[in-house]
Amino acid sequence: MKYFISFILTLLLAGCNLFQGKQPVGESIAVEEKQEEVFVPVEKELYVIKEGATKYKIPDINVKAESQYSYGEPLWVVGVSEHFYKCNEGNEEEYILKEDADNYEKLKLTQEELEESNFILKGSQRNSTSGSLSTYLSISLITKEEYQKAIKNKVDFFIGDTLTFQKKGKILSIACEEAVVKFKDTIGELSGVDESYEYIGRIDTLNQYVVSSQVGDGYGEITIDKTTGRKITFDHLPFISPNRKHLFMITTEIYSEPDSFSLYKIESITPFVSKPIITAELSNWKIYNIDENDVFFSKNGYLYVSINPINSFLDSKGELNKQRMYIKIKIK
Repeated sequence: MKYFISFILTLLLAGCNLFQGKQPVGESIAVEEKQEEVFVPVEKELYVIKEGATKYKIPDINVKAESQYSYGEPLWVVGVSEHFYKCNEGNEEEYILKEDADNYEKLKLTQEELEESNFILKGSQRNSTSGSLSTYLSISLITKEEYQKAIKNKVDFFIGDTLTFQKKGKILSIACEEAVVKFKDTIGELSGVDESYEYIGRIDTLNQYVVSSQVGDGYGEITIDKTTGRKITFDHLPFISPNRKHLFMITTEIYSEPDSFSLYKIESITPFVSKPIITAELSNWKIYNIDENDVFFSKNGYLYVSINPINSFLDSKGELNKQRMYIKIKIK
């Protein structure tokens, strides 16, 4: 009997070995090896189109990532595989999933994002709040064509005039009805900060003369009331609404962020008196360039602005991004 049982066991073992030997190639209980990403060299600029997109140190989604990209962040791409873009970040290589990056044109800002602020100061209050600007302004993304059409109806109340008041030596004197306002250049003097002033024109609709100033490395404009001689200093001349009821003042620096602005109500022209409505810091976008025609009021009462998402203001080379978006702002 024991020989018979031994014979049966031998047949069963042989059958198992035979069955295993007939398994198809590649089918095993071993875990399938990870597919290697093969990169083709490319050179192009892309932008992160997903907030919080994962930043990979190696092209493997199974490896825990330690950091993320910000929406709109520019990328210099040097390689592409089936699933990843390889990017140069300084002297290091980083990887992003292809679905998380695309051309600049795919970037979008919603009206809610355009109207979001980091803080709002109401009137002359010192305590700020955060939230939406929608109570005071309506901000909409528009096409380049609409922007270019609006610029043909640009409203600008500044009148260039460099001859009415000229410096005598280092002294610039602005004669107003009730006072004479004087500015003194200090360039070349041994003590203090270098200062330089030039009369550049006037804003008749506000009853103001305008003087440009350079104090150290800082530039700005100073308005002088034609009647009282009262001075107001600005980083940039305010934008005046076509109905002469509001002033829009902007503070911006190319290599610092974010931008801020102040909205004022004009209460009197002679003498000039304005009342602050709000001062706010922008959350999601920066103004392209206020020294050219990139910001202007049009006859329809809208303020038109050339902008970029705050993370796309500079390109992947750290230079001012030539691509841009356009918005229009309505004062409520």
